[in-house]
Amino acid sequence: MSEILKLTVNTFLSKSITKNARTEPAMFLTEYESWLRKDEVAGTAAIYEQLEQGLLTPENALAEIKNICCNSILTNMNKVKRSAEKAEKPKKTRKPKNYVATVYDAAGNVVEAYNAKYVLKELTAGFDLPQRAQGWGERKLFEHAPVGGYCEVIHAHSNSSWVITRGDAISTTLTPGRPGASRTTYPKQSGLSWGVKSKPSNPSFSAG
Repeated sequence: MSEILKLTVNTFLSKSITKNARTEPAMFLTEYESWLRKDEVAGTAAIYEQLEQGLLTPENALAEIKNICCNSILTNMNKVKRSAEKAEKPKKTRKPKNYVATVYDAAGNVVEAYNAKYVLKELTAGFDLPQRAQGWGERKLFEHAPVGGYCEVIHAHSNSSWVITRGDAISTTLTPGRPGASRTTYPKQSGLSWGVKSKPSNPSFSAG
């Protein structure tokens, strides 16, 4: 009995094509009743129930069970094949950036800030072009760095690097017309003027 319960679907199929199974299908199915009722392969228990109820002949029941077992094996083989293909498929690797910019505080610690998803992240990023790294560093220094903060930009393929100070970043950002400058456009307002107007003075003296 224990050997039958440990039976695999492949072993059952190999036994189902023997002369004993072909000539005595009812006896063969009865011999493996416990395994079939266990529903090791989904659907075999239901077929056996139909056999007991007289809805299927032993020959038809055996044919149905063999078909279920074959489909189960094919399904498992396809799953294994897909898993193997997925494992063999090369993963896309990101091309390393040429420049890495990192913002530090005065003590040399990497500054952290909340990103657009409100997740606290270290202010470090990679870029392909030096001007992109420069602009990002100036902007992050202006927005997040404390007094004494600085941004170091390192060229990933050499030992060259440069430092952007917080003071330079603020100056660049607030200078109109310069790259990275903060440009604020104010709406025009009719009838209002914020300029200072002066009128000529006309002093007059009265006789004493």
